[in-house]
Amino acid sequence: MAFKSSLQSVAEPFAAVADLLLPRLCVVCGCELGRKERHICLDCLVGMPLTYHWLKPENPMADKFNSLIAKDYDGPEYYALATALFDFEKGTGYRHITHNLKYRHNIPAGRFFSRMLAKQLVETFGNARVQFPDIPPVDAVVPVPLHWTRQLSRGYNQAEIIASEIASELKAPLRKDLLTRRQRTHTQTSLNVEEKKANVSGAFAVNPKASLNGLRHLLLVDDVFTTGSTLYNCFRPLRQAAGPGLRISIATLGAV
Repeated sequence: MAFKSSLQSVAEPFAAVADLLLPRLCVVCGCELGRKERHICLDCLVGMPLTYHWLKPENPMADKFNSLIAKDYDGPEYYALATALFDFEKGTGYRHITHNLKYRHNIPAGRFFSRMLAKQLVETFGNARVQFPDIPPVDAVVPVPLHWTRQLSRGYNQAEIIASEIASELKAPLRKDLLTRRQRTHTQTSLNVEEKKANVSGAFAVNPKASLNGLRHLLLVDDVFTTGSTLYNCFRPLRQAAGPGLRISIATLGAV
């Protein structure tokens, strides 16, 4: 412990100098971070518009996603659980959390907020078992795939960054092999609701080389939930391949 303390005392002056030369900024408000703050300042962290979905399995995000499922499936269907870390309010700086990960290559910040989401998901599934006693643990975490051309140009898949932190916290395998993106779709940002549905319709497929055998509960992961169209079009091929016995939940950093 003494050795660790001495290392910290030596490192602190260097960290202070580094902050002077290249100040670390809050991803939300852009102000300079304090020595012990990471990626977000204390004021923005305290004011973060958390969804608290983990306290209530039946929440607005889950209801919106389940309404999409109900349009296609009339038979018995598991209630799909859904959790987001924060409300994606366009008029606030909190939208920068996902924008920094997706467009500015700020992977360390993306991992930081993904770990926050992951810890809440542990509580999500714990609370869900009270209402749904038969719910099995998540046995695979599946990121929404990017088309290979977009992933090549960006260098990474932001959903995969989020999913990897969740998989680690839930102690479940990260399954990048289950889904493929067979169409390069337009960005969803500027599309209206109907355009978003059409844009991703049929864009995803189950990888014919991957096996769903033995899986009971999948968690689909993306960066932002808006209309639910992207996640639902990932849900559909998985549901068609595995049947109604497979429970499929969803999680995102932000939710509109």
